[in-house]
Amino acid sequence: MAGRALGRQADHASFLSAYGIAKHSLSEMQTAVKLNPKNGPALSDLGDYYALAPGIAGGGTDKAQAIASQLDTVDSARAQSLRGDIAMAQKDYTTAENKYRQAATVASEPADYWTVLAEFYRKRQRWSDLDAAIQNCVSAEAKNRKSGVGLYDGAGVLIAANRNSALASQMLENYLSSSSMTRMHRHSSPTFDFRGSNNSSAMLRARRPSWPLPHKWRKSLIRRRLEHSCERRM
Repeated sequence: MAGRALGRQADHASFLSAYGIAKHSLSEMQTAVKLNPKNGPALSDLGDYYALAPGIAGGGTDKAQAIASQLDTVDSARAQSLRGDIAMAQKDYTTAENKYRQAATVASEPADYWTVLAEFYRKRQRWSDLDAAIQNCVSAEAKNRKSGVGLYDGAGVLIAANRNSALASQMLENYLSSSSMTRMHRHSSPTFDFRGSNNSSAMLRARRPSWPLPHKWRKSLIRRRLEHSCERRM
């Protein structure tokens, strides 16, 4: 948690201070893994950092692969998803797709992993494959209401792709009523209704939830801070 908070500070810092924050963030993630080597989310965050960061900031695909191997004995779905992220960093899109699909196949709660694959298809503009992955997410959540967070992530993919706003709205409403939400979260929940707009920017301006983001977005936060640091360096 502290590592991700420090990472967000880097978005608004100079290159030198952003570099320092990134290194501090890496230290926090390494400490979290050292304290609990079986912490799947912490391992996944650290592996993503290694996969995305340049060597000067402590990154390296060899380090990321080592974390993936460690994850094999903790959470095989996270391990395969991390290998997909590593392949993406290497622009090996065929391997990335295969690993993301394997993650969804082996996961005990696969809904959110289907959204990771859907996001991959969005970036590749493979729309029919995106639609199929989203439908798999919806089906998986229907079988396991504890995986409702996948609905949140899947709706975000649809909104970013400017596709099927009615389904995105329904997925968000179902997420708000799922067992993934706590009573406190429900108390402060916003209302979502994107069915009246075909404009993706209008959808994205809708009120966003104030609670911590689902785990898939940790990767985008890590990626964003590293890209931001590199841009300032150029």
